[in-house]
Amino acid sequence: MLEMAAGGMTDQAIANKLGISISTIGTYWGRVRTKMGPLSRTELVAIHIQEKADRDLRELRSMNEKLSGELSSKESQNDLAAFQAILDWSPDGIFLVDLDGTILRANRVAGGMFGFRPDDLEGVRVARLIPERYHERHEEHRQDYLAQPERKMMGDHSGLPARRRDGSEFLICATLNCVDHHGKTLIVCAVRPARSLD
Repeated sequence: MLEMAAGGMTDQAIANKLGISISTIGTYWGRVRTKMGPLSRTELVAIHIQEKADRDLRELRSMNEKLSGELSSKESQNDLAAFQAILDWSPDGIFLVDLDGTILRANRVAGGMFGFRPDDLEGVRVARLIPERYHERHEEHRQDYLAQPERKMMGDHSGLPARRRDGSEFLICATLNCVDHHGKTLIVCAVRPARSLD
């Protein structure tokens, strides 16, 4: 009834549309006033319109937030897919890692170097690619890097110990750098097998 009144219909028009008497409409207005207060018809309709506008605004904001989140997620995935295509051209192994040390992307060279398919590395912690006896030291170095992220060569001239999927070990050279991706800091790690000095 409030919706029809808000649409400009008179009580008689509402009664006709609902197929009830004008006195029943008066009874309904009485019930509305019991819930909303002893207000005039105009005030009751104004409150109804305001409440509906508030609900609609909340729904629009919610939909906007949802769509913005979906758009951001799609843009992020599209960016990462484009980034993957670029990575696969690199002669070095490349990892894209979040600040928690989880691999988001790896190129084919990196996968082959460590005995993985690139997709198998997504979601894997970087620590899995390091011999277990070095995990504590690696975590210390990772925290130090996060405290002052910049382009950095890792390890000394002999290389860093790394572990393949099958558990075999080898030495690598690694370079780290940070990139901003939609307001998030990500780490790009380029790796290649260390050359023996022998």
